[in-house]
Amino acid sequence: MMGYPISKIVKINTQKQLNKIDALLKKYSYSESKYVVNFMGAYKFKEMFPKDYYLDSKTYEFEDSVLWGPRNYDAVLTQIYGNYMAAPPLSERFSHSMVLVE
Repeated sequence: MMGYPISKIVKINTQKQLNKIDALLKKYSYSESKYVVNFMGAYKFKEMFPKDYYLDSKTYEFEDSVLWGPRNYDAVLTQIYGNYMAAPPLSERFSHSMVLVE
């Protein structure tokens, strides 16, 4: 059984789980919320910010792309990564691959 996805061992009703997540995400009105969170993100509650961080955005150039991001990027990056200006030790570095779909 080693190496099998958990769904092969435990029967999961995916639609039921998605409906539960959707209901939780809709529990509070976005317009009345002071904070927003990328609940499905890799960093969980480190990705919770005052909503105005997302409302006050600007464009940034990154390699050959122009992307939207928060104007207060330093607060966002510091909250998620700590001292993001210092390179991590070699043992903690990894690369990503990304595909941009237009």
